[in-house]
Amino acid sequence: MAPQTKHEQILQYIEALPVGTKVSVRRIARELEVSDGTAYRAIKEAEAQGLVSSIPKVGTVRIETPEAREIEDLTLAEIKRLVEGTVLTGEEYLSRGIKAFTIGASTVDVLPHYVEEGSVFIVGNRTDAQRAALELGAHLLIIGGFTPEEEIIQLARQKNRAVISTPYDTFAVTSIINRALLAAMPDKEIVLVEDAMVREFRYLKATDRIADWHAAVEKYHHSRFPVLNEAGEVIGLVTPVDVFGREEEEPISAVMRPAVTVEQDVSIGHAARLMIWEGQELLPVVDDRGRAVGVLSRQDIINAYQHLQKQPHITDTLDNIVLSGFRMEDTELGVKLLGEITEFMTNEFGFASVGVLVTLINSTAYIALKRRKRLDLSTESLTLLHIEPVPFDQQVEVEAAVLSTSRRVAKIEVTVRQGEQLVAKAFITGKNLER
Repeated sequence: MAPQTKHEQILQYIEALPVGTKVSVRRIARELEVSDGTAYRAIKEAEAQGLVSSIPKVGTVRIETPEAREIEDLTLAEIKRLVEGTVLTGEEYLSRGIKAFTIGASTVDVLPHYVEEGSVFIVGNRTDAQRAALELGAHLLIIGGFTPEEEIIQLARQKNRAVISTPYDTFAVTSIINRALLAAMPDKEIVLVEDAMVREFRYLKATDRIADWHAAVEKYHHSRFPVLNEAGEVIGLVTPVDVFGREEEEPISAVMRPAVTVEQDVSIGHAARLMIWEGQELLPVVDDRGRAVGVLSRQDIINAYQHLQKQPHITDTLDNIVLSGFRMEDTELGVKLLGEITEFMTNEFGFASVGVLVTLINSTAYIALKRRKRLDLSTESLTLLHIEPVPFDQQVEVEAAVLSTSRRVAKIEVTVRQGEQLVAKAFITGKNLER
């Protein structure tokens, strides 16, 4: 084996240094007894190989190499770039991959249950939460452009963790990271209805009688069945409530209820929302011609969500995250969503961000049209007629009224109230996406 050159010795020396160690031409030249020029060229080669990085006001520092870390979906450096962040400390750790994201919207005492070591903790100007997350081994992404206390910076240095500050609020940061994760995870499965549905399903025909429903329950040990016509299209749904007290000889078509269906290429999250909004525990799955190709039950969705839990939580859609804490009530002209403005939904001033309010308004309009007219809405215009700040931790009511519908166009008015006070009002027009 040929002896190592001075250049190779320097690179090997740099690679053996602990992460965070400063590297200088003078130090290398003195310790390895080489010329300044040889040391300089070797350090530049080490930088090209990703062994060191030149950090403003700090100098050249040994960093963690991509080969030495477990390959994850995004690195801290990529997150810094995406959210236009400023690194307050820990720039030498930016090549590290991210294991998970956590939004700091809970009390400090519950953080140990869901903050992972090596994760990114998204938090506002909360020193107690910042401290607790660092103690648990998380990096900090501080929203709203806030600068943490000096004790937080010092603790991050002790724990070898990065602290990044971004001017964006939580909603914007989450949206940015959500899109980046989806783009960075081509090999991670996004679960669709077709991945979870039961393809070999039992059904009843329009010509069957209630006696046939009883026989099917006895044979297959479940009680909800889609009803199909001769072309295989879904024309209804039969449940125990529909047949209770009815004569055995009555036709199924006389007792079946209208069925809300779902297409196989939509997400499980969308199907779950439909199931909740419609109060329907079995969704017939149809192709683009309306023909039944399977069924999706509540248990199928639960099983699918168990699979989704293995993926980063942040990859859930923003609609799902925002709507998760809201409950729904029917109204005369549409629906009403009731829920609380959480810290996740706020901007740097502690009020509900405009993005959150627009999501609530648009989603409520969609739900209203779906429930009242059995139509899907594709929003063409959303006009905010009135908007006021809504503080964190306040209950709001978002009510959508369907004003008019034609074969192609729907018009919906949405109001947002905090108690008796009107805090937002919008007018939506959109296309009806008839199946």
